[in-house]
Amino acid sequence: KVINLSVDGVTADIRTWGGEGSQSGYSIITTTDGGLIVAGISNSNSQNSNFVTKYDSASNIIWSKSIEIEGNFTQVSGVAQTVDVVTGYTQSILTNAMSMFATKISNTGSYAWTKTWSSSSQDIGYDIVANPDGGFTIFGISNEPTYNIWETFNAKFNSVSNLV
Repeated sequence: KVINLSVDGVTADIRTWGGEGSQSGYSIITTTDGGLIVAGISNSNSQNSNFVTKYDSASNIIWSKSIEIEGNFTQVSGVAQTVDVVTGYTQSILTNAMSMFATKISNTGSYAWTKTWSSSSQDIGYDIVANPDGGFTIFGISNEPTYNIWETFNAKFNSVSNLV
């Protein structure tokens, strides 16, 4: 459910989307054209699926994409519009190791790339912001398994997704 409020806090619009099962939005941003991009997870028939959906200013779906990394549990958590990148984490089904990921989606809904980054720690991307230089910064947490201490991090990437 998305509730659109006017500047004085009055409800201007309420929209509900979804099908069978549950859908949870983890990140929502307004777009430069007055629409929305929502990233989250859908559970239907006991199957989890991540989604990123673009809506126009009238709340109509423009495109919707599933974000999955083969062989892994994947969780989306943040989206940045000007670079159209989604972040989150992927967890190996075999080893339980967690890696931060980013997926770039064009403004028409086409996949450009998906990349994962990991260290000896468990790395989880929670949010993402666009940088003025065309790159992006991911904010998250990292856990060193030996000491089981979670620490926050931010990782800056240039416009071609290389760590700066």
